[in-house]
This record gives sequence, structure tokens and C-alpha cells, in this order.
Amino acid sequence: MTDFIIKRDGSKVKFDKTKLEKWASWASNNEVEWEPVLEDAINRCPNGVTTKDFHKALIDACLDTKDFYSVRMAGRLLLGQLYKDVFGDFSNKLPVKYFYKSMVSQGLWEDLKYSDGELDYLENIIDHSKDFKYEYVTIRQCIDKYLLKDKISKKIYETPQYMFLGMAMATMKDMPKERKLKDVEKLYNYLSDLKINAPTPLMNALRTSFKGYASCCVIKSDDTAPSINAAIDAAYTFTTAQAGIGVYLDTRSVGDPVNNGRTVHSGKLPYYRYLDAAVRSSKQGERSGAATVYYPVLDPELSDLIKAKNIKTPDQKRVNFVDYSLQTNSFFWDKVCKKDKWMLVSRYYAPKLYELFFSADLKGFEEEYVRVLKEESIPKKIVNALDVAKEFCVTRQESGRVYPAFVDEMNRHTPFKETIYSSNLCCEVLLPTKGIKNSGKLYEYSEDSGEIAMCFLSAIVLERVTEEEYEDVAYYTTLMVDKTIDEMVYPYDSVRYTSTRRRNIGIGLTNLACDLATKGLSYTTKEGRDYIHKVAERHEYYLHKASLRLAKEFGVAEWIDKTKYVDGWLPIDTMKDLSFVDVDQTLHYDWETLRKEIKEVGGIRNSVLSANMPVESSSQVSNTTNGLYPVRDLFIIKKSGSNTNAFFSPHYEDLATRYSYEFAYDIPTERLLEVYAIVQKFTGQGISGDTYLDLTKNKMSLKQSIKEMVYASKLGLKTLYYSNSKTEKKMEQEESDCTACKL
Repeated sequence: MTDFIIKRDGSKVKFDKTKLEKWASWASNNEVEWEPVLEDAINRCPNGVTTKDFHKALIDACLDTKDFYSVRMAGRLLLGQLYKDVFGDFSNKLPVKYFYKSMVSQGLWEDLKYSDGELDYLENIIDHSKDFKYEYVTIRQCIDKYLLKDKISKKIYETPQYMFLGMAMATMKDMPKERKLKDVEKLYNYLSDLKINAPTPLMNALRTSFKGYASCCVIKSDDTAPSINAAIDAAYTFTTAQAGIGVYLDTRSVGDPVNNGRTVHSGKLPYYRYLDAAVRSSKQGERSGAATVYYPVLDPELSDLIKAKNIKTPDQKRVNFVDYSLQTNSFFWDKVCKKDKWMLVSRYYAPKLYELFFSADLKGFEEEYVRVLKEESIPKKIVNALDVAKEFCVTRQESGRVYPAFVDEMNRHTPFKETIYSSNLCCEVLLPTKGIKNSGKLYEYSEDSGEIAMCFLSAIVLERVTEEEYEDVAYYTTLMVDKTIDEMVYPYDSVRYTSTRRRNIGIGLTNLACDLATKGLSYTTKEGRDYIHKVAERHEYYLHKASLRLAKEFGVAEWIDKTKYVDGWLPIDTMKDLSFVDVDQTLHYDWETLRKEIKEVGGIRNSVLSANMPVESSSQVSNTTNGLYPVRDLFIIKKSGSNTNAFFSPHYEDLATRYSYEFAYDIPTERLLEVYAIVQKFTGQGISGDTYLDLTKNKMSLKQSIKEMVYASKLGLKTLYYSNSKTEKKMEQEESDCTACKL
């Protein structure tokens, strides 16, 4: 029995159940019977419990029911607690002017140079009532990961509406006076209405003095010790900057001569261990940093590299904390289908072959492959292509985190003229890179400095953005991300130089599963595929219009001449013909007029515009299904570090929508690959495409796995990401390792 309770000021008062009944009744919003929940909470609490702990018990009692309306009640209770922590009460909300000045004076927000008159205007646009329309998942994730707080005292300084307003204010702080406030209003509304899914770096930092905005980092080394060291040095530095890391160490193989044969090369695994230690030495949020390492299917060390993540591999050959991606091309997969032999040869002995491997010139690659194969003086190893594919597919299925990359398609269907070697941690960012000569070159730019590629991400929320407003939402999303390129504080001058000249961005799609469900459409039907084709085209078309508008307002990217845009290229020119897939490929937008305008202006604002990322952490703020993925279940407990969150699929309360959701493990992999391929037709970069296998219903089939890889190559996919296996019924989902691009 609870006789007394301890208030926030430390005073002890008699337990008054009637006050709690009013609080529970308000939070229930007449949607749930609150009396049993309140009794459960009271029974959980010892005598002398604090009001804050009792409040938590009430929230926990709601959550434990796993009932949609009870969890919604938990959200209102949690919001009430947040408002008490920040304002003292619901009725004591600080006006924008005083809140802004307080945050600046405490050093929590940067001084964005807004006048009192401008702040008064913003007071009229902020809408605190939106907080009360958010579901529990949104409020919980904001509190746990995004609202500014003192990590020691746990004091929280913001509410969601102030976070969104601050992000909009920071984005538009230098806009022309005549449009500045209207731009703030537009962006604030799109963010707070959860139509734009902003990435983790922006929600964490955009309004503060911390300027680490980039989501992803792609690094390449050359075949020298100083270059390898520089690449790993950069990987460490960008891990501390919260970016997702992808690395390709373009180095010779084990047993190759070094210094004219005075030394024998020790191979790639020691460098992978060095890289692993570097990125895991620092934390990103509550978990250690992570990287995906890329290696080519030509490498003589191939078997060891494929097995490096397998728990059955001996310790001396296992480096299992980094993830891996096998770089392949369609020539290799053709060899697999024909059960032909496959040649492994070091880049040291066949540099031209490697150069052609990372290109769209398959004919040239095949000719050089045959030449090297016939050249008896070149050391090589001959294996069965099918055995390589089997080994890869087994490791991919067992670990879930060994990924395929299709480098010929990366370099064919792209706006870039320069070579793309690899991707980032989550396999959706595909940008040109060059090996860094040495660590000193990181701090200055010159023609031989090399290039580390950076990408700045965000996503547009399907189902919430209408056809009529899509162009405007695309513009403000692109504007927000483009602005951060100039605002970011880069750890290296060389990276600032290249990033601000390329202006690479990746605006993706998210909430596709919800969008399909609300319309009664399926991932597996022609009607669903036709709709996805239209959605993907619309997205890319309006991103191009947005970047063209920004080019007119602020100028084209300085390095636009390094892209095909100056030649009039558009993604519709190199998109894959999917006539073998049952989908209507009719185009619905005026691409030719757009092409003409782009040529007249001399290009667009950004070198590349789109990428489709996992959208995990930030999707909990927007309360959306992840990226392009189908849902795993209608209710999931999402985990991130020590935090958990309760997520119901959007519109769960609507029975028609609820029963229209398709589950990921029920969709044949080939049909899901076709959906990714439809989106990839229009996407300038890549897709973090997950696959799913229900081992409670089906045994893993190597033949089927290989068939899926061959089909992915035929479809024109550039990458795939996780291979997920279901071994028992679960309602839990772990976040991926990337704190940035997930988003």
C-alpha cells in the first residue's frame, strides 16, 4: 500500500489517488480503460516512491499491455513528463523569443542572429499542439536520441517542436531577408508534420555549434603504406564525426613482392584488423563505430576474405567485427551460371584488369581477362566460379552482414564520369573516390591529394506528401541538405574542398510499406509495381527540379563538369530496361523540358541527388516504416543500445490498412528485388536493399541464394545490404550499426 509519495522538490506528501485518476483519465483521451492501468501502476510502486518514478510506472503499465491505444496513452503520459521537465507545466511554455535567447545564453544553441521581430513572427508559427498528435514512438525517440540534454544530469532542454523550429531556423539563417521567415515556416511545417525524415546528424546538431552533418563517408587507399595508413586514419577521424564508413583498400595480395622483392606482402587481413581497431576505438551514440570493407572477386585472398566474418574461421584469419562487401560484375555471375572456371589474380600483376573491373566496359574487361589468363608469366589461381558463389552465399546467410556489390552497374548507371569503387557502411552511397597519398595530404587539397567522398542524406515520407505538394517538399528537403554542405565543419581541408565542389546529396524514400498498405497495394502484384514505378519517377523528377531551382538561386556545383549533367544526361538515359519484369515502364513527367533547362543553366546544384538508405533510427521520430522495406510485424519492440521503443505500423488503428500490410518474410525474394530494381532505375546512387528468409518455414537453399544474386545482377541493382533470417517469432528489431545513414 502506498501511503505517501515524494514530490519533485523533495517534499513528502500524502498519497492522493484522485490526482492520479485525473492524470490517467486525461492521458487515456477516452480511448482506453485507464482504471486497470492505474491500479497496475500503483501495485508496482513501493511506499515513498517519487512522483517521477510513479509516472514511469504508469507508462510502463501502459506499454506492457502491448495494446495500441494503451501505448498511445503512454505517449501522452511521456509527453506530459517531458513538458514538466522542460517547462515545469503545460501552461508555462516559453515564448520563442525567450526560449531562443535562453538556449543561446546557455551555449546550447548557436546564435542564429534572429531579431526580436523575427522571433515574434516565429512565435505565431510554432504549433505546440502537434506534440500531442505524435505517437509514443516519436516522443520516446526524440527524448532518447535527439532532444538536447545534459548527458550527466539527464536534464532535457527542448520539446520536439522547438527542435524542429531550431533546425529550420539554422537552415535558413543566411537566406535573403525577403524570403527568410517564409522559408523557416515552410521547412518547420514539413519537419514537424513528419513529411521530411531528417537524418540523425541534422536532428542532433542542426541548431547547435556542433557541425558534423555528413551522414556517410567513402574512403579508398592506393597500394602504398602511407596511403593505407591515411585511409585508416581518416576512417578513425570520420567515425568520431559520427559518419558511416565504407573502405576499399586497393592493395596487393598476400605473398606479393614489396620493395622489389625485399619484403613479402602480408595480405589484407592485417590491415583489416588495423581498420577494425581504429573505428571501434570510438563510440557513435551508445555503440562502437563500424565500417564495411570492400574487396574484389578477383583477389587471390578471396576465400580467406569471404570467411573473415564467419565464426567458424580460426582466430588468426577472422576479423569479424567489420562488415564486408564482395565487389562483383555481371561477367563473374555469367561464369557462375555457366559453371565456368574463375581466375584470381593480384592487382599488382594485373593493374589494367582491375581498372577495367571498376568500369562499365564489360567487353574491355573480358578481353583483358582473357589476355591475363593466357599470360603464363602472371601468377594466378584458377577456381570454380560456382564454388566462389556458394562460399559467399553461405557466409552471407550465416552472418547476415556480407553484402554483394555490382561494380559494373555502379559505373554504368550514374551521373559521374569518374570511377566508383565502393560504397559506405550501409551500401547505398556510390561516389567517386581516389586514394589519399599520405596523411599529410588530408589537410590540404591539391591534384594529387586524393579524394574522400562525403554524402549528406535525408528522406521524403511517402503517404504523407500529396502529389500537389511533392515538388515543394522535394525543394525544401534538397535545400536543407544542400545548406549543411557549406555549414559543416570538416575534419580535413581536402574533404571540405571536394565536398563543397561536388555537393553530393542522397534524398531517399521512406514509408513505402505504409503507402502501399493504405492504398491496398502489394509488393508482389503488377498494380503495386506500377505504383512504385510512378512514385520512384516522381521522386527523382522533382529532386532534379529542386536542384535546378537551387542552381538558379545559388549556382551550379563547381565540379558539375565532372558529371554527365553538362552533356544533358538524365537517369532515364541509362536506367535499366525491365521489360522482363511485369511492370508498366511508361514515364509520366516532362523529362525533355527538364533536360533542356538543365543544359541552359549549365547543370544543377548537386552532382548526385538520390540514395535509398535503411532509415532506422530517425524513422522512429517520423513514425514510419523503414525506407523501401516491408514490415516484419505490425508491432515491434525496437532496440538501440540500452534503449527500447514500441512501434506499431502506421495507421494500425485503421483495420483496412492494418490487414493490408505485407510481412517481409512472406514476400518472395525475387519480388522484393524487383521492387528495388524499379526504384534503382531512377536512383543516382544505390539502395540499402535487405533480403529476408524465414527459416521456420524453409531451409536455406544455396541454389536459390545464388539464383537471387544472379537475378539481382540482371535487374541492374548496384548493391544489397542485410540478409535477415527468421528463426523464431520475434517482435524485436535491432538498429543497424550506422548512426547516420540509417538515417
